[in-house]
Amino acid sequence: MARKKEPSKSLDSPKTPKSPKSPAARRKNASPPGETPNLKNNNEVPKLGEKPRFIVGIGASAGGFDAYSQFFAHLSADTGMAFVVVQHLDPVHESILPELMAKMTRMPVRQVTEGMPIKPNEVYVISPNTVIAVSKGVIKITARGDKRPFMTIDHLLRSLADDQKDHAVGIIFSGTSSDGALGI
Repeated sequence: MARKKEPSKSLDSPKTPKSPKSPAARRKNASPPGETPNLKNNNEVPKLGEKPRFIVGIGASAGGFDAYSQFFAHLSADTGMAFVVVQHLDPVHESILPELMAKMTRMPVRQVTEGMPIKPNEVYVISPNTVIAVSKGVIKITARGDKRPFMTIDHLLRSLADDQKDHAVGIIFSGTSSDGALGI
């Protein structure tokens, strides 16, 4: 007895529902392991010269280096965000923090200078004996001075929040006393 052959269904048939949310579609659009997923359903990474999606202020005491290392090692180089790093540094010694951080990430790492525009996919590192602020998406630097306690992390995070509003992110890995608590 011969089997009756059923007509094959075309994938384009209106009877076959198409689902962009199929497991294969989700896997195709998912970020690879270790990559940062896109935020706010915005798949476009800013192009060179554009504003970063977010400016991330990161603060740590001298003991926060390992946390920076782990953070940047697991971060994609094309998040569309900019990272401004404030670490408590010795005010009289040259800092090698930019060189050390450059080994942790594929993003360019720059020691900040006055008036430096903040660009996406770059890391900006504090200079010794300075305080950093952000105004209109540009780095502003002032001398740290002698007034103690030094609240360099708070200063950055507050200026970042005032300037960038909901495009500001604050992270504190570790800190001396309460530096950073007010800025968050």
